[in-house]
Order: sequence, then structure tokens, then C-alpha cells
Amino acid sequence: MHDLKTPPRRFAAALARLALAAMFCAAGVSPALASIVITPSPPPPSTCDSSASSGDNSCPATSSGGFNQAVTSAGSFQVGSTLGNAIGSFGAQLGGGTATGPGGARYALGDTGKSAAGAGDKWNAWFALSENHIAYNFQPLQSSGHLDVALAGLDYTFGNNLIVGAALSGERTRISTSFNGGSFRGNGNTFAPYLAWAITPRWILDAVVGVGTTDISTTDNSAGGGNGNTRDRRNLASLGLSYNYQTGKWQLTGKGQVMSAQDRLGQFTLSNGTNVAASSNRITQLRFGGQAAYKLQQGITPFFGATYIYDAQRQNQAPLAGQNAANDRDAVQLQLGINFQSSGRLYGGLLLSTEQGRSQIKNDQVLANIGLRF
Repeated sequence: MHDLKTPPRRFAAALARLALAAMFCAAGVSPALASIVITPSPPPPSTCDSSASSGDNSCPATSSGGFNQAVTSAGSFQVGSTLGNAIGSFGAQLGGGTATGPGGARYALGDTGKSAAGAGDKWNAWFALSENHIAYNFQPLQSSGHLDVALAGLDYTFGNNLIVGAALSGERTRISTSFNGGSFRGNGNTFAPYLAWAITPRWILDAVVGVGTTDISTTDNSAGGGNGNTRDRRNLASLGLSYNYQTGKWQLTGKGQVMSAQDRLGQFTLSNGTNVAASSNRITQLRFGGQAAYKLQQGITPFFGATYIYDAQRQNQAPLAGQNAANDRDAVQLQLGINFQSSGRLYGGLLLSTEQGRSQIKNDQVLANIGLRF
């Protein structure tokens, strides 16, 4: 016998289901998705830019102005500084002077130097190899390591008063970022045309421009950190004016120089999903210094010098983890070296230098060079 109450019960259940569906529709949610509506959405990925603190979230060190000055831009300034000093030294000898810096000991081509061996050689090929020990000692971004630069150049002398040439560099940066247990690594190249013009036998103008790229990789082994890769596209320029004076076996040189470099880092994403915005870092320095060289027998010329460096333009490091960076704008670079010139066409030298006066930045250098006139 059939239960006469069954149809009304089924009808009541259907009405209940319809009422529940109507509630979901009124809320703009389908019944099929009701079970996942209460699940919270994941937070959007964080973003780092040049104003971010690399110690916050998981931003890389390249988001910090102080690190960029001490490390990221170190290759640009090493190439610009080596070229500026070398070309200025080449130019000093157009008027019969002696070597007073790296790349020097090239024989004079001017009237006073024609008695030197190889004085008629207009071509000059040279090679320089340097290693810089660099560090950024601001505690929240504590980092240290080395920068290796190899430079090869070729130039030609026109009319005994103008040198025009170009150089190509290879740069290798290896930095331990101890603040996050990671590293900063870079491999790059720079192409740089240059010239030196003897305005008079004593006044020498030198200029360098350069463009280059560096492939950068960063690792962060701290909790929540991420790894990433980007490319640094850079340009640099240097303009110098020097005055040379000889008395006996001594040659004294004074030089003023302006040097500027800009590093432009592309946007990239870390392995933890953090987006790192593209950034740009420009540093412009004014340099004023002097060198003294003494010509010994057998073509040996020791020299020493000092250069005052002032950062006319640069990005300061913002406070981080409750600490303020020193953001020193000036320093003094001390130099000690020796050059040699053979009785033939070969020349070379060795230079030691150290940068003093910046309480949180270290930059010590060893540079060797060799050249051949032909």
C-alpha cells in the first residue's frame, strides 16, 4: 500500500533546495562553487624597487643604493679609472715626459723623445689585469669579495700630439652577501674608445666613453629568500686634464677628472615569486690628484700619488633594520707603483692602490700592465 504523504514530502524537499539555490544566486555565487568561496585568496606577490629595503621581504641587494655604489657599479668605475689613468699617462709622453701611472712607460713621440728607441712607432697595443678587493660594511647589507678586470687596448698616434684608440674589457665579480648567506655574481664586457691630446707639451686632455653589459645572478639563502638573474646595461664617460712638469729625473703631474657611470638593471622575478622592478643607478665623481715619478737607470721608473674623490651625484643608502648608513661622499686614493721600459719596444708596470676615508666601503687594488709599440 502506498504512503499518501510521500509526494508532499518530496515536494517540500525540492522547495528547500530551490530556496537554497536562490540564496546563492542572490549572493552572486553558484551552488557548485559554494564550497570554495570561504577559501582565502593567496596574497599577491611582493614587489621590490629601488626604494625598497633589500633586508625587507626578500628583495635582492641590488635594490639598495649603498650596495650598488660599493658593488654593482664597481666594474664600471674600475674600467673608467684604469683607462683614464693609462690614457693620461700615454698622453703625458707625447711631449717627452715619463710614465706616471698604469699603462705608462710608452716612449715619447714628440721632439724631445725622438732619441728613445722605437720613437717612430705609431701603433701601441697594451694589456692590463687588475683585481680589486671590495666590501660594503654596512651591517644589514654586509658583503665582501673581489672584482677582476682584464683590459686590452690598441691605439695610433697622429702627428705626435693626438692618440686615438679603443679598449675591450672582461669583468668578473664574485661577492659573498653574508647578510643573507647568499652571493652576487657578475660577468660582463665593456667597449671603450679613447683619446689623448697634447694641447701643449705640458697640458694633456684625455677622454673615454664606454658601453657594456653584465649578466648578474643573486642568491638568497635566508628564510623566504629567492634567487634571480638579470642584466646590467651600462655606460661610462671620463674627461681629464693634466699638467706635467719635469725637473731633473723627477716628473710631477697634477690632474683633474670628472667620471660618470650609469648602471641600468632590467626587471626580473625571483624564484620565490617576488617581482624586482627595473632600476637605474648613476654615480658621478670629481677627482683631483697628483703623482711624482723618478726615472732610475735601466728604464725603471717608480712613482707614487694621491687622488681626492668626491661623489657629486649618487643614490644614498636608506636606513635599514634600525641602522643608518654612513653614506660618505668623499675618499682619498693612495697609489704606489713602478714602470719599466726595455731598450726595445716592450714596456710594463705594477700598481698598488687603496681607497681610504669611506667608513663602510673598502676598495683595494693590484694592477699589472704590459704593452708593445710597433
